[in-house]
Amino acid sequence: MSSFDYLAERAGTTCDPYFDGSYNAVYITLRNLDGLKDPKLEQILNSVIHLEPDATETNDTPASLTRSYVFRWNSKDSEFYGSLNLTVTASFKEESETCRKVIVGYKEPSKEATPIYELRCADALSTEAPIAE
Repeated sequence: MSSFDYLAERAGTTCDPYFDGSYNAVYITLRNLDGLKDPKLEQILNSVIHLEPDATETNDTPASLTRSYVFRWNSKDSEFYGSLNLTVTASFKEESETCRKVIVGYKEPSKEATPIYELRCADALSTEAPIAE
């Protein structure tokens, strides 16, 4: 059992790997969370940060009320070019008190204004800044 399988199992979810030699990815999805302070999400993120990834980023998908945390480790072997990406996706409940999609503007031109949404979560880490300091 890998470390990622162990983390997913403790959070009550599954770990879905994809390996092809140079691009290696692992996906963990947590569903129906009340917010970013969910203990399962915090546990996974804190554990992954201690594995010292080479790069981190976050991506929001307001339409589906999700935030994805992407962690990347690059190969340290000079004869092997590759990386490992871990994506932890947090999916929030529609009725969440702390994470909601809000209208931040409208797309123009069109016959009907199409709203532009943003995911806003209380006590959220910035999507611009690295996860770990």
